[in-house]
Amino acid sequence: MKINVLIIAPNTIVRQGLLMLLDADEGIRAHAADPKPESMLHEAKRFRPDIAIFPVYAYDREVLTAVRKFQKAFPDVKILLLLSELDEFLVMDSLQAGVDGILLDENNTDEKRLVENLRYLYEDGYVLTGKIAKLMMNNFNAMYASEKQQLRRRLLTHGIHVSWRELDMMYLLMKNRSNKEMAVSLDLTEKTIRDYVSMAYKKLGINKRQEAVAFLQAVMRETQPATDDEDSS
Repeated sequence: MKINVLIIAPNTIVRQGLLMLLDADEGIRAHAADPKPESMLHEAKRFRPDIAIFPVYAYDREVLTAVRKFQKAFPDVKILLLLSELDEFLVMDSLQAGVDGILLDENNTDEKRLVENLRYLYEDGYVLTGKIAKLMMNNFNAMYASEKQQLRRRLLTHGIHVSWRELDMMYLLMKNRSNKEMAVSLDLTEKTIRDYVSMAYKKLGINKRQEAVAFLQAVMRETQPATDDEDSS
């Protein structure tokens, strides 16, 4: 069974180049459309693609608008972005727009590799190049560290001082993780986790787990400002 791929790009040369590339594979049936809403949606309705490819050569909000309109009209069609260069803001905005895969152009000039990625995407996979996956992981780690720091500052405003290990545990407790999950995440025994949880209850003045979770989550929702000076305490 062939995979129907719709190439959506404003540049005719780009569309024709990708058509020639994909038509060389017997397992792909490719078609092209202009990203203007009327043309794009009309061709998609007629062609019934499995995957829609949006080549992007610079940060362009019009492309993201087209992606959102396409996804709304055809929620079951996988969307793949082909980027000419790594752009952090474009990557993050594209993921928020609901794309199913992002590849850098350096991985798409090779017809074999592009087809492999299309097949993987077609089979309910999610495609990201190594550089983009690394970018996402770096952003996730930064967000994780920032959120924990915020929890620490918020606890300090309540007069609750915690060690870094206690902070790790309270952060996971706030996320409503079980003792077993905490033990795996922190590479500790469940007994050690139980001891830390008991100490956390004492510091919070709470003796029930769900009350502790609710308190920590409420602390994170508070809007009072936190100062950098608290980090040095």
